[in-house]
This record gives sequence, structure tokens and C-alpha cells, in this order.
Amino acid sequence: MNYQETVIGNYIEYSIALACRRGALGFGQYVLDLPVSTEISVKGGKGIWGMPKHQASLSFEVGKETVSSQYDLDGQLAAYVELARPRLGLPLRFGPRTTALSAGC
Repeated sequence: MNYQETVIGNYIEYSIALACRRGALGFGQYVLDLPVSTEISVKGGKGIWGMPKHQASLSFEVGKETVSSQYDLDGQLAAYVELARPRLGLPLRFGPRTTALSAGC
């Protein structure tokens, strides 16, 4: 996620998570790793929301044909995603909604 307009400034977040279902309508994610590009996002995410954020080297690129994001951990490639650019106009503007679930989801 490339957050461009927040009260703490611009930052990139790379969520590595498993999709979970809890009950009939409860959907969410179990977060395995949550790197972010800025220290202030780490402090806010941990202090306010209790999320397991840590600072890492992240990129988010919007090209003519593709959108890509890369996560480097300790100088090594940890994850890379490249998708065909959606037909929707970018950037999209919406607020995130995350539900924290226990490990038993």
C-alpha cells in the first residue's frame, strides 16, 4: 500500500498475511510480517494499533502497463509483486480497514 496523504506523512506498507474467516461473516487477515518505510509509521502502528510493524526498504512503482512493489530485508529480496495495471484510475483514494484476529482464525 502506498499511503500518499496521511497525518504522519507519506509511507509504504507491505502486508504479508493469511486470509482468515471467523464465523459466518467475519473476514480478515492474520499478519505474518508488516514492514513499513518510515519510523513514524512503526511507532504509530505499534503504539496505537498494536500492529507488528518494523521499518524496511520498500518500493512502490506505477508504470504504464504494470504496478509493482518490492520488499528488501537485510539487503536481500524478501518479496516482489508485479501486476498488470488495473483499468481503474490510479491513485485510488480510500481508507483501510483491518481487523486483527488471533492466531486461531
